[in-house]
Amino acid sequence: MNRFVMPSSLRRAVGASVRWASVSGLGGIEKITFVKKIKADGTPCKKCGEVVERLEKADQMKMIDEVLVADERDDASSGMVLAAKHDVSRAPFFVVENTGGKTDIYTVYFEFVKKVLKGKASETEGLKDTMEQNRDVLDMI
Repeated sequence: MNRFVMPSSLRRAVGASVRWASVSGLGGIEKITFVKKIKADGTPCKKCGEVVERLEKADQMKMIDEVLVADERDDASSGMVLAAKHDVSRAPFFVVENTGGKTDIYTVYFEFVKKVLKGKASETEGLKDTMEQNRDVLDMI
């Protein structure tokens, strides 16, 4: 299974069964999962790589409890199964499991940062990201 779990040193520090999201102070969040894609030709998704770079640059990767890979060559890969479960057709995406069983899906990094991590994302970058995610439905002048 292709997944990233909290580093063992951090897990030991907070307890093996404790997830970052549940101790982060982000009210009501139990778990955050990031899903990135491997394309059918075996190459990594360009947008997914850009989001990973943003997460690392902003020191936000530590806030992700689990990273799964949606491998287009394997419908049974953990990321593909999760995408099908939540009817998500694009990557990367974030699955936020909230206290009480509610699950939120984010396919736009800047929306995820703003709403979940309570970070301030650049409005210009956010608009660019939204436009890239919706090229097929936006009528550009």
